[in-house]
Amino acid sequence: YGSLDTMDLVYKEQLDMGIVILSETVDNRFHILPTKRLQLVYCVDKAHPLAGRPKVTLRDLRDEKIIVMRSTSYSLGKMVIDAFHREGIEPNIQLHSSQLMLIQQNIHEGDAGAFLLEDILPYMPDTAGIPIDPPIWVNPGVIWKKGTYLNSSASNVLDFINSHLSKI
Repeated sequence: YGSLDTMDLVYKEQLDMGIVILSETVDNRFHILPTKRLQLVYCVDKAHPLAGRPKVTLRDLRDEKIIVMRSTSYSLGKMVIDAFHREGIEPNIQLHSSQLMLIQQNIHEGDAGAFLLEDILPYMPDTAGIPIDPPIWVNPGVIWKKGTYLNSSASNVLDFINSHLSKI
């Protein structure tokens, strides 16, 4: 699910809480716990010609085949597409997917590169993550509906997140 879908499920009380991309779309119906600010990186196979570059611009990527996260709602994919459009570039998108295994497979087959959060790279050992210049930052956070009771398990999750945020 994208952030808007998640917010809708939390508001309808089908979820106790959700992790979303914090943006102008998160409104006063929710309590918000911001988490760690993350950078999007352009991910390619370590054998890809761009793999050794210290950074890339969106102009550098205008002819590259690109995979983006599903963009049916406010999501990482929408952020990437909007960034390209602000530069006057129509990205060469080959695939919209929320399936990391499929994205990883396409990266390693050399079919395309993908925009992913930098924190996922330790779990993708044959993947090179190249920083974007200027950076594309993502501000995720946990939301829960105001005026609803959080059970002890949900409260424990929030306490855990809070305690680990202070160590970042």
